[in-house]
Amino acid sequence: MKNVNIELRDKTNDILKKYLLKDGLMSKFAITYFVNCEMTEEVARSFIGLEFWKNNHSKRMDNLDMQITLMHDLKGIINNEECFLPRSNEYQKFCTI
Repeated sequence: MKNVNIELRDKTNDILKKYLLKDGLMSKFAITYFVNCEMTEEVARSFIGLEFWKNNHSKRMDNLDMQITLMHDLKGIINNEECFLPRSNEYQKFCTI
């Protein structure tokens, strides 16, 4: 288990369930594994910031955009892709935690 702040971990878990579990894009097991074993604080802050930005700029980003961005980032992180660049990385500055 990675050492990630519990508040960051819980909020990210909620975000992934909200956008990916509900529509069957990711299983509860996969979300739990990612949040507890693969996720870093940087990734958590990126996902939280991304959702905050989405909620405050909803005309620019909808749920589908959010799902696509999360899935892109999760795939790159889980597969440990060599030249991976997360789409959500720049949203860390909007993290509210």
